[in-house]
Amino acid sequence: MKDEDLKSLWKKNNPEEQLIFDHLKLSEIMEQKVQKFEKDIQRRNLREILAALVIIVFFTYQLFSTINPGVKIGSGLLVMAGILIIIKLVMTRNSKPTISFQASVKEHLEQTKTYLMNEKKLLDSVMFWYILPLMIPLAIITYSNPYHFIIKMAYVIFIIGVSVFVYLWNRKAGKEIQVQIIEMDKAIAGMEH
Repeated sequence: MKDEDLKSLWKKNNPEEQLIFDHLKLSEIMEQKVQKFEKDIQRRNLREILAALVIIVFFTYQLFSTINPGVKIGSGLLVMAGILIIIKLVMTRNSKPTISFQASVKEHLEQTKTYLMNEKKLLDSVMFWYILPLMIPLAIITYSNPYHFIIKMAYVIFIIGVSVFVYLWNRKAGKEIQVQIIEMDKAIAGMEH
């Protein structure tokens, strides 16, 4: 008998085992994709938390070392924004599913899908929890300083440019997550048949 004949005979005799094997293979493929995604998220979170800590330290110093009331207000708002960013990232990270050997493959995929949806919501709302809380205080600080108007405008244009870049980068990442959510839906639907 040829290998193909043996495979087809095995498939005919053990359809339930073949179905289990297909589900496990599907789960394994999805898990590999999610693990790559997880590494990307961990790097992003580490980078953003470190940046938020730098903001907190630097602007706490500014808050207590300056006499300019606009700079004090802006610095205080930036410290709060840094804390908000860390809290938001940690809260979303805590929604990551834990691996339970008692959960079925389908339950694990559903939990992972929920986590992916939470990450997508985080990216889709980046304007409100990340960009605006940083941009507004920076604008306050910029206009409170006695710099020449052209320098202030150049700095504001720079802030807007960085904000647009961050927004578009996060939108792109959200679209990539959406593709994974769709794949996860297909995998879950395939298990229901």
